[in-house]
Amino acid sequence: MPEFSKRFVIFCLGFFSLVAQTLLFRDFLTVMEGNELAIGFFFFSWLIWISAGALAGRLNLFSKKSVADSFELVALIYIPALLIQQYLLLNIRQISGTASFEQLSLAKAIPLLFISNAPVSFMTGLLFVLACRWMTAVIPASSVYIAEALGSFAGAIAVTILLFYKISPGTIIPSASLLLITSSFLCLFILRKNTVRILTAFLFLIANAVFLITGCGEKMQRHYVLSAWERMLPGGEYRGNFTTSQAKYSYGKYADQFIISAWGSVYESLPDSINAIETAALNLAEKPDAQNILVAGNGSFSLCSVLASLKQVRKVYWLDPDVEYPENLLKVIPPEYRKASGKIQIPSRDIRHFLNGNRIKYDLIIMNMPNPSTLLLNRYFTLENFMLLKNSLSEQGVLSVSFPGGDNYMGSELSYSGASLFMTLKKAFRYIAFKPGDSSIFFVSDEEGVLSEDASVLEKRLLSVEGISMIYSPKNVASSFMKERIKFQKDKYLEIMKISRQGELVNSDSHPKSYLYCLLFALKKTGGMSFDIFYLRQLTRLLFPVLAVMLTAYGIFRILLFSGKNGKFKFSIPPVGIPGEWDILFIIFAASLAGMVLNIILIFRYQMVFGSVFLNFGILSSLFMLGNFGGGNIAERIVKNRGWNWYYIPLTTLFFAFFVIWTDMLPTPSQTLFGVLIFLSGFFSGVYFPLAAFLLRAEGKGVALTGSSLEALDCLGGATGSMITALIMLPLIGARMSMALLLVILAIVLVHSIILSCRS
Repeated sequence: MPEFSKRFVIFCLGFFSLVAQTLLFRDFLTVMEGNELAIGFFFFSWLIWISAGALAGRLNLFSKKSVADSFELVALIYIPALLIQQYLLLNIRQISGTASFEQLSLAKAIPLLFISNAPVSFMTGLLFVLACRWMTAVIPASSVYIAEALGSFAGAIAVTILLFYKISPGTIIPSASLLLITSSFLCLFILRKNTVRILTAFLFLIANAVFLITGCGEKMQRHYVLSAWERMLPGGEYRGNFTTSQAKYSYGKYADQFIISAWGSVYESLPDSINAIETAALNLAEKPDAQNILVAGNGSFSLCSVLASLKQVRKVYWLDPDVEYPENLLKVIPPEYRKASGKIQIPSRDIRHFLNGNRIKYDLIIMNMPNPSTLLLNRYFTLENFMLLKNSLSEQGVLSVSFPGGDNYMGSELSYSGASLFMTLKKAFRYIAFKPGDSSIFFVSDEEGVLSEDASVLEKRLLSVEGISMIYSPKNVASSFMKERIKFQKDKYLEIMKISRQGELVNSDSHPKSYLYCLLFALKKTGGMSFDIFYLRQLTRLLFPVLAVMLTAYGIFRILLFSGKNGKFKFSIPPVGIPGEWDILFIIFAASLAGMVLNIILIFRYQMVFGSVFLNFGILSSLFMLGNFGGGNIAERIVKNRGWNWYYIPLTTLFFAFFVIWTDMLPTPSQTLFGVLIFLSGFFSGVYFPLAAFLLRAEGKGVALTGSSLEALDCLGGATGSMITALIMLPLIGARMSMALLLVILAIVLVHSIILSCRS
């Protein structure tokens, strides 16, 4: 019973940690407006701070017996750490001195975000080491790892379910805190610890329960939402909010407009007449007889309303990347904005899923998407998506795709981004027309004579649209289709296409080229960092072979460090204090890196097939952690019951490599199969930790030092894997080459494991 009560505390620590991570991740995305750089940086900094906490656990300050004896109460520091971190993240704009109407600069944000991400993650690493001292199992480090992984699995499932049912963080946080405090109190009571400590835990328990029951958390949450609204729109009238699986939206009145905000900025404003009317007119100039129209894009209600108000239009189908947003919006907007909403159809499905099963043919499809600055948005600009859109067009149908261009100047990032889109569309369609400018548009069709760039022709076409002249003057079309501007931008794109290799610019599901160029543009715009695209293209071509050669050379060099003597292998230059320690620690680092690389590639593929991962992120994380628990638990039991055998790590690595090959060869998996793949990636990653813990303990390493070393390197490997995969490997070399590099990394792990086995 005492042993179980300790394991339950560690289980609850894992539970609380994953709940905290999920909620803080959503806050982080709100601050950084969903930027992919922020996503990669969040997990990188989170794991770095865990590693720092694990290393801090070695300090004499935390080695005292009194600290280990008070672990049940020390663990409760997690709760204020979460509140501090949440406050720092939600107030990052004020701390950095950035006004609500300004874009948060990465140069300002990254140092502050790195510090703000510290409290919970640092405590996670520190508590892991303290828990290793506190536990009395045969292999303390592996026991803590397994119990924590199981708790993380449960926490991920719980927080996903609660968020799905729109339960506020103001309720989730005190509920998770209540579970953690209860586990500490029960453990203190069962172990018959000091009465003062038991009473302290009991008082914490009562205080937390009162806080939860009286709804103080909900009141604090509402206060924050209202404060954020007032900072963004001073003097605006806040009316409420609604939550989807992807974001939390606030709405209200500001001046004469109805405002919807999300991600810390304005998401949509009604009426947005000027932009909506111009976009509708330019599209109808290319397809004046459009009757069935599909609009795909963020915050496109105004555009849909303008199109639906025209007599000739029968139906307007509106697909938003956030499938729950349109229906929620219609519930809260004032009645005066719903006049033409009867013609607007809302399928409430992911765009690509809808197109896959769609039988309706559209005369006009308008892709009114923002810049593909995230991997999720990039899936709407790939060749595969354009082929789906093509199959949904009527015989003389037109597709329009909006993208950022440039008024009088285009930097290399925007030029390459436009050239990539141009090349990708040319792969799917025979004819292309172009509207230049800051907000550029490609119009594409497979029928000759449908499209035009002649302003006089387009003006005549637009005059034939009944009712359009009442809201837009057809003469204004000429200012949007100036021949000099068209030639200037097109020449830029054609020049880039001419010097590029065949297929090098094509944006696909497996190789997100548009995302790469938009990522570079975001770095330049918000971080002041500029890259020479020419040299970056050379790097893209050389990155895979150079990395593969470097890793192979390292493996050969590692083998050459050994020399034969008396029929046995030994180190000729022992790099760490004990023989074999370097191999053990490297295996943990590299296995964690490989597991994270595979996990991110799988999540990337999941987004490409099924859309946003935000709702299911907790489920996918839980499956990975369940795999960690399963692999670690099996490995620990085998070592305990059968002792050590030389082939454990080499065999695990070979199975891991075969699993990677099998995963790469699979056709598009179902959601269930994706779940199985993520579970197995966690399983193989989890096997190494208990085996390494056993070997280090067998070499005479102390409990705290073993736990500290393994936790630190496990997190460093994960941090490295998350950063290089999301920001370097996927954008530069694509998913297929990233999987090939993953196999090279596993080959290096195999080299180290064989060397370790020879010594065993």
